[in-house]
Amino acid sequence: MAENKLTDKHLRGLKPGPSEKALGDGGGLWIRAMPADKGGAINFYYRFQFGGKERRYNCGTYPETSLAMARQRRNEARQMVASGIDPVIKEANDRAVNISSQVLAQLEKTVNDLFDDWKRVYLSAHRKDGGAFVESIYDHDVRPILGQMKAKDVKLPHIVQVIHKLLDRKVRRKANMVLSTLRQMFRHGLARGLVALAALLTSKVYSDRILGHSKIVSVPTNALVLFTGNNIRLKGDLPRRIPKCRIDPAMEAPHERAFPFDPLELATTNRQKIVAAALTLIRAAQNAKQAGQSTGAGRLASFEVWDEFVRQTVCWLADLQTQGQMVIGHDASGLTIPALTDPMEAISAAVADDPVTVQLGRLLTTWVAELGTGLGAAVTVQHLAVPPTHSIPPVRNASSGGSSLYDILCEVASPHPVNHSVCTRRLGKYLASAKGRVVGGYSLREGPKRQGSISWWVEQVAATASSPIASAGGPVSVASTAATVPAAPNPPLRLVAAGP
Repeated sequence: MAENKLTDKHLRGLKPGPSEKALGDGGGLWIRAMPADKGGAINFYYRFQFGGKERRYNCGTYPETSLAMARQRRNEARQMVASGIDPVIKEANDRAVNISSQVLAQLEKTVNDLFDDWKRVYLSAHRKDGGAFVESIYDHDVRPILGQMKAKDVKLPHIVQVIHKLLDRKVRRKANMVLSTLRQMFRHGLARGLVALAALLTSKVYSDRILGHSKIVSVPTNALVLFTGNNIRLKGDLPRRIPKCRIDPAMEAPHERAFPFDPLELATTNRQKIVAAALTLIRAAQNAKQAGQSTGAGRLASFEVWDEFVRQTVCWLADLQTQGQMVIGHDASGLTIPALTDPMEAISAAVADDPVTVQLGRLLTTWVAELGTGLGAAVTVQHLAVPPTHSIPPVRNASSGGSSLYDILCEVASPHPVNHSVCTRRLGKYLASAKGRVVGGYSLREGPKRQGSISWWVEQVAATASSPIASAGGPVSVASTAATVPAAPNPPLRLVAAGP
């Protein structure tokens, strides 16, 4: 088939019309001219056969990609096909590697990088001066001490060092301002990291900006992701998305362990056997379910497919162990078979241990102790922000470690350095984000407006047996959290191993 049928003159003469146009350059390279109502873009693509199916490989967009460049990409893709490589899959894998490297690069950012990102994303948009005042504070008192440190390496003693230098200068007000600045900046960095991680772990497609470029790329997330760490504590939306397990070496010196095999080599060599065994167990569990045998209680909302084929299979095997129909420990071949439990228990425990949930639980129980429940006890943010006076001392809640409601509100919304009142804007945003969540049998509700401000009150909520996680034996707070976290599509959950 003849190649190079088109010229740049042909492309320059293409005008967006009412319908899509397709022009062939030969050798599998095609030009797709979109209609005017869809932007009128001119795209190059290489059309080829792979595995008995027609595939299309994107070769760029005109004029950013010239005709000569598109032909070069076509030739490269054609060589891949001849070598048995699908260029579409290869490009997706390359993008995934690139994004993974970007995620790792985020962890290596300095405090200066973190501040620049915070200023660009938040300060420039929410401060009348574009963040100039906050930047002056940072430049004078933080940058010289912490600026070149990696953000992940900053610990409490480093923050204390900055604050003590200010206190030594007897500028207490500025010390409070710097502390508030650092708290907001690191909270921003943490939030950005968690959002990106949650999307990377459980979305079908992950999108992010390429560092140094104004370009967003999207790649499929079809790989199993494993993380290891010491005493990992999941936060926010991650506890529900990541099954967490503990690796227990059962020995005094785990670093001295020796293994008689290479796990990667073993899995690679026996991949077909492992997959066949897993599919056999899944089919057996499905047959047992159809026969009326017991399965795991409830369902993990928004992960129904994983629940049906993975969790329910594990629950069925655990039930066999309980009935004595499946051994625990070592079988006849010497294979170690652990005692199995419902994976929902691990997820419920992680959700219950979530610092965000724990903090909200402390706030709600302390709120009830000081203000009571019901709409009649509704208060505005302005009322909550006022610090207690000496004449009216704060109520100390024993269940919250002796903290008062004001103490906890200061944790979620920094107090003003002068009058010590809680930041009403930040407190209002926090209460709005916590609205409707049930923790410890209580839920924050929005009340009627009072003098133009929304009022808030706490309602006592009874446990419901229909809750997905509560029905599996978890606490009410866990059930409510799982029900209110934004649902993701049905990708498989990821696994986190927490090492000793």
